[in-house]
Order: sequence, then C-alpha cells, then structure tokens
Amino acid sequence: MDWQHIITAILSAAFSGGIIVYLFEWRERKRQAGATAKKINAEANSIQAGADNQTLEGAFKLIETLTNQLKLQEKKGEAMEVRMLRLERIGNRALNRIAYLMDGIRKLISQIERHNERPEWQPCEWQPEEEE
Repeated sequence: MDWQHIITAILSAAFSGGIIVYLFEWRERKRQAGATAKKINAEANSIQAGADNQTLEGAFKLIETLTNQLKLQEKKGEAMEVRMLRLERIGNRALNRIAYLMDGIRKLISQIERHNERPEWQPCEWQPEEEE
C-alpha cells in the first residue's frame, strides 16, 4: 500500500467517525429539544390553565357578589313594600278620621246656627287629591 491509500483510509475512517459522532450528537440534541419543547408546552398549558382558573374564579366571585347584592336589594324591596302598605293603611285611617271629624264640626256649626249664633270659625272645603 502506498501512503496515499493509507492517508485516504485514515481520513475516511476519521470522516466516518466524525459523521457517526455528529449523528449521535444531532440525535441527542433533537431528543433534548423535544424534551425542552414538551416542558415548555407543559408550562404554557399550566399557565393557561392557571389563567383560565383565575378567570373562572373571578367570574364566579363576581356572580356571587352580584347574587348577594340582588338578594339584598330584594330584601330591601320587600321591606319597602311592607312599609308602603303600612303607610297606606295609616293614611286611609287618617282620611277616615278626618272625614269623621269634619262631619262632627259641621254638626256643631249647625247647632250654633240653630241658636241664632254666628260661628267664629268655619273650615274651608278640602280635597286631598287636589293638593299633590
């Protein structure tokens, strides 16, 4: 064999060895890149799930707050309705009492006039619906 064949064989072996090492390293880098990509994807999914949970938690808290406020407003509305009905009953009783007292005043004025006296005071006519 001559030197040229020996050098070619050595270079071929070195080149083949280099290619084999490069392929193993490439395969390892590819595996690491895949693992890194999976890790990043898992972290992104975890962040997204956390954000979704925070959004849902926030939405549920808002719904709960609004529901509580609505219940409170319903209670206030019911209390106001009860109070309004009570005031209406009191107002009706007061109007009936006023009508009774006005009838009594008219009778007393009639008695005074029957004795040929002139009353010093007479009530004016009053219509509660007209003074709103």
